[in-house]
Amino acid sequence: MQTNKISWSVYADMYVWEKEQSTQSAENYRQILLNSLKIAMDIYKMRNPAGYELISEFYLGEKITFAELGRRHGIAVSTAYEKLFRNIQKLRKLTFEILDNEIYSSVSVKNTKKS
Repeated sequence: MQTNKISWSVYADMYVWEKEQSTQSAENYRQILLNSLKIAMDIYKMRNPAGYELISEFYLGEKITFAELGRRHGIAVSTAYEKLFRNIQKLRKLTFEILDNEIYSSVSVKNTKKS
């Protein structure tokens, strides 16, 4: 009696291949996201230097507290928190706008190359 069984090694190979593909896709997306964030930070720095300064001091600097951030800018702690939160939201929105354009342009480029 003969059966058409696929060996476990074939399933394992398929699993490894799928895992590699998803890892490559995740790495590509992560790289595109990081590039979009860098571009957004540069644009945001030109558009809103004070907001960029808040973000850079809190996240990219020496990891200060909201109280210290407020003291440095001469504002209340709650105001420092609100301003930082609003600026992060604006930066996030700009980053995803750039990301959408990056993904759309990469898809467009791939589609035009096939023609």
